[in-house]
Amino acid sequence: MSTIFATIVWGPLWEGSSTSTPRHVRFLIDNTTAVAWCNKRASRNPFAQLLLRLQALLEVRYNFYSSTGHIAGETNIMADAGSRVWQSQQMTDHFWFSPDSLERSLRALGALLRTGALAETSLAHYTRGWTQWVTWCQFMGYQPWLNEHDLNNNVAQLGAFAVYLWRFGMNQRGEGNAYSTICGKLCAIRWYHRNTVGYDPGVNASHAILLRFTSPVTKQHPVSPALLLRIYNSINRRARVQLLWGRILLGYFFLLRRSEYLHVGNKFHDYAQRLHDIRLLDAEQHPVHPRLAVKVGIRLSGAKTTIMTEWKSDFTTAQAI
Repeated sequence: MSTIFATIVWGPLWEGSSTSTPRHVRFLIDNTTAVAWCNKRASRNPFAQLLLRLQALLEVRYNFYSSTGHIAGETNIMADAGSRVWQSQQMTDHFWFSPDSLERSLRALGALLRTGALAETSLAHYTRGWTQWVTWCQFMGYQPWLNEHDLNNNVAQLGAFAVYLWRFGMNQRGEGNAYSTICGKLCAIRWYHRNTVGYDPGVNASHAILLRFTSPVTKQHPVSPALLLRIYNSINRRARVQLLWGRILLGYFFLLRRSEYLHVGNKFHDYAQRLHDIRLLDAEQHPVHPRLAVKVGIRLSGAKTTIMTEWKSDFTTAQAI
């Protein structure tokens, strides 16, 4: 992160001509992991991969190349230079740059940090919500970018969009969206404004409008052993019923999210449980006939938040039947 920040701020000062030999810039970092990432230009961390690609793009843009070395933390007198730079006249004179360039650099860094802090799944939802907002604005003849200082018109436009979503939903079924879905789309509009143009259009004020059109959220109680026993005593031996019962037990005992072992709409994720990922085991962890099993084990290939590229756990996670 520090190398990217330094390149964004001082890259124009390091820029060489297209015909000259690229300038060598040496970074000293007290984090050994960051040093390894920068020198190898490789990392398994998705956000670190984004930073490395950005660093390579900036090096091409400003015609320089960089390398990284390690500096012990106790000898790193420039730690937190961003906040300490104004504490001495010497550092101020050395690192001073115009307020306009500082503002541009901080805006670019802020956009990078906000994008990196947003999960990929949230980014997909925000992109979908923003696309629907732009489509609706074009249909209604509105500007999608709201005015920073005209909050009353912003609330009116956002409120009209919220009512449209509540009534029609902008989906193939033509069904209205729930309160939580509408709030998510309004938050997407707010995020795009703050991330792109640097101001909040006042989305929160329009949330109160939705409360008049939506029913209160029904509280859902957690599954308990007593509820499982009641379900067990009321089911029959039909194959479909037994399959549903097995799904309930898998989710309860192994703490699985719905997407980790069930279809979600028409989607079935790559990391979701398959039939061959379930084993019936005896006391010595050997696969046995269902009638002889005393444990059930599952093999995990990932989760909603962590998608693994290889098997990370074998049939050792087991619950007693």
